[in-house]
Amino acid sequence: MSSRLDAWLHGGDFTLTSLARYRIVYGVIALLTLPDFSWAAIFPDSMFIPPPGPLMLFSGFPPEGVLRGLEAVLAACLVAILLGWHTRAASFLAVLVQMVGFGFTYSLGKIDHDILLVLLPAAMALAGWGDRMSLDAVRRRSRGAAEPPERARQWPLRLYALMIGLAFLTAALPKIRGGWLDPTTQAVQGHQVRQYYTNGNDQLLAPFFLHFDHPVFWELVDIATIVLEAGMILFVLSWVSTRAGFAVAATFHLGVWLMMNIAFFMNVVTYGFVVAWDRVPLPCALRRSFTPPPALVRLTPVVVVVGGVSWSLLIEAVGNAAGVVYPVVLVAGGLVGAAYLALLAIRVVNARRGAGAARPAARAPLPRR
Repeated sequence: MSSRLDAWLHGGDFTLTSLARYRIVYGVIALLTLPDFSWAAIFPDSMFIPPPGPLMLFSGFPPEGVLRGLEAVLAACLVAILLGWHTRAASFLAVLVQMVGFGFTYSLGKIDHDILLVLLPAAMALAGWGDRMSLDAVRRRSRGAAEPPERARQWPLRLYALMIGLAFLTAALPKIRGGWLDPTTQAVQGHQVRQYYTNGNDQLLAPFFLHFDHPVFWELVDIATIVLEAGMILFVLSWVSTRAGFAVAATFHLGVWLMMNIAFFMNVVTYGFVVAWDRVPLPCALRRSFTPPPALVRLTPVVVVVGGVSWSLLIEAVGNAAGVVYPVVLVAGGLVGAAYLALLAIRVVNARRGAGAARPAARAPLPRR
């Protein structure tokens, strides 16, 4: 059992190049959607009800300048991650800053479901997403240090996938206890109506589904939601099933956005680490290795600090690009997920046909005398 568990933890085909490309994609998306922490400072301390943890030591919200400072530090960490400069330290610091910043905003009672996106840099840093296509790799080569093997450390990725499965399971259990499987009620339809009239989510396909009053359809959607969320923990038992489960989930999030205008893009970004980014074709100019001059490498600390502070001030002034990035991520993730599921289905059908063709033909019965 111990050897099987060890093989499961360390099994996988993820490469450092794939994770490095994913790091760049994540860095761009994270900078474009840089969160705002400073708005929490406008509320009185009487509304400060922190979640369980170290923030309970505070008696109220910090000043606006402190929260904006957290935004600047986070932006600097994301710039460092994008460039691959001290990637591991920057990744862990980004996780810490986000947990503190979101902890203060969550102290007003509304807790968003972005913890998986917050924890993502830590898992990827342990796997080695800064060992390729990074300034860390340039510095390592300049020192004459040995190159790490192309195969990434697999166990952090397996652990992170398991965390995603557990998160889905915690979402399924309250739904089961809340009566989502009761055939006399349709929970998703009720949520659709509430989003339409209460939150004003009346775009895209929301008007059509508002008047699509077919109980059998809505009950099947209730059941499918429970099956997906409760079954995700089983999908992570192998990387093949993990990719299939994440593809289904990405398609599911696209459907939720189209039906209810809920742009739940955070999880779609987290699913992206299972994509084989090293197999994605790139233009020749992007495939060439770029070695920056030593003077530019020495100026990296200035670029990280000044770039992070400047970017946070820009986002504070004009707002982030979430309104554009969220739909793009949802559509791209849903289409890639659907294409992957279709390709997987074609492979299964072809494998069955090949197995059937390989069987010897049955003998014809001998004629009776």
